[in-house]
Formats: sequence, structure tokens, C-alpha cells
Amino acid sequence: MRKTRQGKLLFSPTDIVRFLESPYASWMERLYLEFPDRVAPDEDSEELKLIAEEGLRHESRFVDQLRSGGRQVTEIVQSANSRAETLEAIGRADEIIFQAHVAADQFAGYADFLALSHDQGYEVWDTKLARSAKPSYLIQLCCYAEIIEKMGYARPKILKVVLGNGEIRAFRTSDYFFAYLEAKQAFLDQMEAFDPEDSPIPDPRADHGRWASHASRDLITSDHLVQVAGISGGQIKKLEAAGIATLEALAGTALGSVPKLSQESFERLRHQARLQGAGTEAMVAAIARKKSLRVLPSTAVAANQLGLTTQVPAKLVYHTDGAPAELRLGKLRIVFRRNSGRMLGLAGRASGLVAQALRDFGNGAVTDRHVQTLRDGLSGDQKKQLLADLDRVPAWMRPH
Repeated sequence: MRKTRQGKLLFSPTDIVRFLESPYASWMERLYLEFPDRVAPDEDSEELKLIAEEGLRHESRFVDQLRSGGRQVTEIVQSANSRAETLEAIGRADEIIFQAHVAADQFAGYADFLALSHDQGYEVWDTKLARSAKPSYLIQLCCYAEIIEKMGYARPKILKVVLGNGEIRAFRTSDYFFAYLEAKQAFLDQMEAFDPEDSPIPDPRADHGRWASHASRDLITSDHLVQVAGISGGQIKKLEAAGIATLEALAGTALGSVPKLSQESFERLRHQARLQGAGTEAMVAAIARKKSLRVLPSTAVAANQLGLTTQVPAKLVYHTDGAPAELRLGKLRIVFRRNSGRMLGLAGRASGLVAQALRDFGNGAVTDRHVQTLRDGLSGDQKKQLLADLDRVPAWMRPH
């Protein structure tokens, strides 16, 4: 999303997809647009950069494939004239228009491909690295179809997704258009009601994109019920109606039941909240003390514990010098893996936790934001441990 020189909001099809994946991320994008000094997005990880680069290569390979197959491809270079050039290409009935610049009403964007069909209308094509077509892809393509229709042309009847394995999947626009209209309206309603002081609650299961660190902090700060593993939106509403609005409140409630919530569900959610409230780290530390074990979290677990990522591992893996074991606490799965003494040399120390977290990103992928998060989150004693253990961590982790 962006603003025109006249201050009018202009959206892209991608904005609707982002909203579907995370209303929180959609709200944050608007906040950033309106108040760029208040928030800053996360930096792209090296992995995301590599994915973006591979996406461009996939797109380029498909263009080469079309041309080598004898298809006429007109490429629109993004510029101040790109929309006029797109209209000219459509007017000439060019066979395939690559990076077509289309715009109507509040939406504009660059469609990967407009391909002339047998009835002299255009189909909308998009390249994706995935090996199957996700519903969000079709919502995005439906938006392009509507833009083209509002530009005065026939609405494209066919949508095509060029998958990462080279397969081309075709879909009828009419099968997905109503769902698209509902999604678009929900997105526009959010934009219309935008209040910079009223943030949506981030769903911990959603992909918040470049606002992931903000989502993690907001969830922790609010202690919202949505953090309880396995809880549904309907269950949250019933608990809130009973005066239970946080994970801590659910874990400590003296209520024996909640209206309209089954006793089994209530007891399961309360038990889960108590497990999470106790803290996985505290439970693992207690196990380690009881069995006299050295324990070091895996790289993914360490990165999550230190707030460097909101991606919660499907299972919590810890390296240990004891026997391999697996525990299930409610929906939590904790795995202990036997490992070498050398790796466990920093077990139980802040330097070991930080080193593991940095390994999750790798040399060259640790950003200034990651460093600042560690600086803000570590205590004075923990920072002293880091300095004392500098010679025990890889050279690339040491300050230069």
C-alpha cells in the first residue's frame, strides 16, 4: 500500500493476501505508512532474500520458456509510462504481456502475465515457487481480474498459476471471485476503520512477515489468551465473557466451569495455560537439576527464547549428555537428544544460549536488529558471561 501525491490510499492485490494471512501485519503496514517514525519493520533474513531471488529466477526461466516455444512476449519495464505501455499492448492484442501495469479505483499492481486467450480476452497468470496452488494465490489473481474488468475490458475467465516444478494449473475465475470479493471487503473495512491506537491481536500461528518481532512482543505484553495452544476464537470469547482475558488469569482461575464451554474443553485449556505459564525453560531446568544433566537448547529453541524469532518449533529440542528422551506435556513436545561434551561446554550459561540462537541465523545473517534485541533483553550479569566466554564461541560471533 502507498499514498498518491494527492494523499489517496492506493492498494495492491498483495495487500489483500497479507490481510488474509495476518490482519495484524496488514494493520502494521498501515501504521508504518501513516507514522513511519513510530515503527520499523524487521529486516529480511538471508533465507527470505534467497527465496525472493529464486522467485525472480523462476519467473525469468518461464519467460525464456515462452519465447523459446515461439510465443510473443511483450515486457513492460516499470516506469512512469508503464501503465500507458500496458494499455497499448492490450490494444494491439499482444499475445503475452509480462509485468503488465494495471490500475482501477483503489487498486493497482503489476500482473506477472496477461495471456491472450482464444476468445481474444486475457487470462491472468502468476509464477509461484510452491508446488501446489494456495487459495491466497487465486484471491490475488482475482483482484487482477477485477482491475482489468474495471479498466473496461472483459473480466478474465481463466487464472493460471505456474508452479515451482514447472506445472501450470488453470482455474476458473468464477469459482473464486465471490470469495475474493468478501476478502477484499474485509480488508477495505479494516482500512476504513483504521485506528493507530487499536492494534489487532496477532495470531501466534499466522505468518506476520516483516512484523513478526512486533507480533511476538505484543503477545507477550498483552498475555492474550490466543497464546494458549489449541484454543479457538469461540473459546476465547466464552472465557472473556466469564472474566478470563489473559493466559495468567486462565491458569490461576478458581472457576470450576465457564458458561457455554464444555467442562472437558475448559479443564484442558486451563491445564494447558498452567503448563505454559510455568514456562518450558523452568520445566527443562528442573529436569536437568533432578537428573544432574547438562542441557543446551537447539538453535531454533534458543532463537525463540531470546525473542529473535516468533517461529515456535513444532517440537522443543534440547541437547544433553544424558539418555535420549521425549516428554509430552499437553500439546507441548519436548525432545532430549544426546550430544557431545564439546557442544555442551556452555550449557547453562547465557553465552551458550546466545551462541545457539546466532547459529540459527548463521554467519553473515545476524542483523543489527538481532543484536539490539539481545542487548535489550540480556541482564548485566548475562552480558558479563558473554564477555568472559568470548574465546569459547566461533570467531564470527565475536565483536569486531
